[in-house]
Amino acid sequence: MADRQTPKRSKGGVAGPAELEAYVASLYSILGYNVKTNVPLGGQQIDVLVERHLEGIGVTRIIVECKYKATGSVSNQDVFDTINTFGALMKLHGVSHCVMVTNTSFSQRAQDAADNDRLFRLVLLSDLEDDLVNVADSLLALKKGYESEQIFHEFLPQSAQGRLPYTKVDGQIDNILEATIEWIENFGEGFLTVLGDFGGGKTTLLRRLEYEFSSLFLQKRTRHRPLYFTLKDYSFYEGLDEFIASSVRQKYQRNMPSNVFWTLAREGGFLFLLDGFDEIITGVDRSDRAKTFLSLHRIISSGSPVILTCRPAYFVSNEELNDLIRQVNSRDGQKHPGLPGRWDAHLFNIGETTALARTSQFLFEKYVDNATLDPLMNLSSTVTHLEVFQPAQIDEYLKKFDSDFRNVSNSGWNEVKAEIEKIYDLTDLMKRPIMLSMIKDTILQGQIDIRRHNVIGGAFSLYDAYTSVNLKRDWGKSKGRKLLSEKQRQEYAQLIALTMFKRANLNVDHSEIVKVAKESPLLLGFSTDLSQLDPEQVAADIQVTTFLSRQGSSFRFTHKSFMEFFVAKSVVDKLSDQRMAKTSLTEPYTREIISFIGEAATVNPKLLSKVSTILLAQTNATKKRDDSDIIKRNAIGILLSGTEVIATDYFSNNHVWELSVRKRTIDGLVVRGTQWDYCGWHLVTLSKSSISQSHFIGWRVEGGSWTDVSFNGRLQDSHFEDVQFSNCVVAASTQKTIFQSCAFSGGALTVRGEFQVNSSAFKATNLSIDVGVGAISRLSFSNFENCELADIAGPHYRPVMIERCTFTDCQFVGFSPSSKFIERLLYEHQVFSKGLTADEERTIVLDRCAGILFIDEFDDRIKIGKQGFKAIGNVFLVAQGTLQSKIRSRTAFVKTLSNRFGKQYPQLLGRLEVAYPGIFKLPNDTPPKRQEDEQFAKRP
Repeated sequence: MADRQTPKRSKGGVAGPAELEAYVASLYSILGYNVKTNVPLGGQQIDVLVERHLEGIGVTRIIVECKYKATGSVSNQDVFDTINTFGALMKLHGVSHCVMVTNTSFSQRAQDAADNDRLFRLVLLSDLEDDLVNVADSLLALKKGYESEQIFHEFLPQSAQGRLPYTKVDGQIDNILEATIEWIENFGEGFLTVLGDFGGGKTTLLRRLEYEFSSLFLQKRTRHRPLYFTLKDYSFYEGLDEFIASSVRQKYQRNMPSNVFWTLAREGGFLFLLDGFDEIITGVDRSDRAKTFLSLHRIISSGSPVILTCRPAYFVSNEELNDLIRQVNSRDGQKHPGLPGRWDAHLFNIGETTALARTSQFLFEKYVDNATLDPLMNLSSTVTHLEVFQPAQIDEYLKKFDSDFRNVSNSGWNEVKAEIEKIYDLTDLMKRPIMLSMIKDTILQGQIDIRRHNVIGGAFSLYDAYTSVNLKRDWGKSKGRKLLSEKQRQEYAQLIALTMFKRANLNVDHSEIVKVAKESPLLLGFSTDLSQLDPEQVAADIQVTTFLSRQGSSFRFTHKSFMEFFVAKSVVDKLSDQRMAKTSLTEPYTREIISFIGEAATVNPKLLSKVSTILLAQTNATKKRDDSDIIKRNAIGILLSGTEVIATDYFSNNHVWELSVRKRTIDGLVVRGTQWDYCGWHLVTLSKSSISQSHFIGWRVEGGSWTDVSFNGRLQDSHFEDVQFSNCVVAASTQKTIFQSCAFSGGALTVRGEFQVNSSAFKATNLSIDVGVGAISRLSFSNFENCELADIAGPHYRPVMIERCTFTDCQFVGFSPSSKFIERLLYEHQVFSKGLTADEERTIVLDRCAGILFIDEFDDRIKIGKQGFKAIGNVFLVAQGTLQSKIRSRTAFVKTLSNRFGKQYPQLLGRLEVAYPGIFKLPNDTPPKRQEDEQFAKRP
């Protein structure tokens, strides 16, 4: 936590002896006493002297002695001193008894001392307040009621960004609940604004604070009575006092006179929880929003700590709220002292901007009393922005329902989480408390069947159910929220989403929302009455209730996926309409939107059939439309997302781009002439299929398996990860293509160009490579077992870089590794073959391998002798140029290799002779061998 400033008020609520005396005097006054302060009596100064006429008894006179303690409790000596001082005065001046009031507590000995004198009473300040209003029974009922709710068991504290009142700098707040309680108990006042988009946990935080402070108050560990205000109901009342009175009756089950309420509030007797400032009323303009904000200033500046929640999107722009706060801070151009300078820029997470002329000074003249505004100017007012759940918090939440998950799906919480993460975008959405709860409920209600690894209706159904529920909830919140019907709000959400999509911009300025509001009656067929409404009122209604949040001076959906869902929903609606179906797929929808539409099609066979018909019509059309490629691409994407097993060739001679295929099976297809640009396959099973004469750019294949597949095409900027290849023949011209953590079993991999193979495994696979001029290719951290490796067209101009690979029972049919690999191989052979020790670990493993490795004979680092070859076991390092130019060296090499491989590797020898005739063909008139040649030939 950041460093805090010195507190203005003690935990007891009053700042010093004088404040305690004044507060106690005001409480007795409210109780009906005639109050005098600092009264001289018999030569003594009396803090408070109170009198009241009782029918049949007469005047009752009480001496009230106030004992302020910053820390500790009132001692028995304090009690004895007071009794001795005022004992004689009480008889002489007709005082019935004496009361000692403290803001802290009395020691046990002090209580014993007072019990011995019947004319002397000890009273805690909190007890005196309870004489005015005793809310303990109501808070106890509230506490028990909360403990019986599901949220009590589900609650998890969140983190936040920003700062609390009386802190100096913004920063990370790890536990906003604990930090807020600490601030309130240490300082006793201040104004905190908690920001968060819908479902971000704002209401949940306030309700938990209400519960915590109810418990603390009942334990007499705080003097702050929590009072929760549901601001969405504010507009039902004539004014603030009427709203407060109703809220007090609702929460405390009793009436509280206005003077009692404000007296307690002034001395920190409450914790005011103002929930949903954005929900007070939505169909308003800037002037109305300014009036509403200013109308709450008496609570904000009352003296009790205040927490207000709001969505950042409520104010239309940065300028609006900045100017509002700026004018509160100044009057006639004069800055009021005391208000933190960064408050106006951070209250609703906005930056410094120019003044807004529309919110004029007369609002403050009319609605703000200068005398009551002064406390607000000196109040520490700050903002925090709630953060989403972190992975550990999500785990903690799901663990709470482990037994429920097992009863419903026979799966533990960790299995449930793993399945959730497979559903599009739910990994991100479940970071929001409300979405995580909704996903959990959906699973427990059987909508997501973990046992069958099946999402019924998919993400589309989940989003549809969720948005429908929230639109209904928002529509019923208050009279201000009923400007648009539930259906109209959904149509507006779709229209705004389409506007964002067509503009390729996720932000919508207020002026654009106003424009949408003006055009929408014509576009969507709204009633005449709705078309007559003020566009700004409509826009204000939309921006708060259709999952929109504010980013800077513009608006966007609180989560990008909501925009994508609403666009997809509009397409689904059009596809279901015979008149609009033909034009429904003419826009280049994103892969996420296509996925949503496909998810909807999985549970709607008619929709899938309609899309298939559209694709067939475009494919067979004699006259090609300008948007034909877009229509076919969209249709193919929907069919891929909406069909579990793809057994129909939608791809030949078609161009598709930016599509995602997830958890699908493609079986028995013969595909020719297709082009895929920047598409993704995730956990796709491809079997018994052929793909040829095709081009793939930016193709990302993650997981899944290929079995009995023939592939011949171009791969550019492509990435294969965790893919299982079984009996596949893959021949690719590659450019910046990566195979990461893949497994090849049987078959063949032929690559021409630039590529990388990392952390992969090859078993009984033929690997043929042609790096090409100017390309760099690499094999790293991979295992090769019973494989055949070869150059496609002889020694490379640019050899293959090899790093930390293991070769077991492999055959090299003329393979060109890098000089670094050869140099390391020679070094390790020299060290380990002679039983020497080396500091480094062995990085190259050639177990039971045989064949030829070509070297760069012009690299001075490689020392294999003038003969042009060197054997390391059955692997020969060969300088091809030397052997071809020196007949004697070539003859010696051929005879040595024949002797080695003739019996053990005859097939390998035959393949080498066919592949490299320039090395193995010897002239018929070979001169007689010299003795040194014969000795050379006998060398191992």
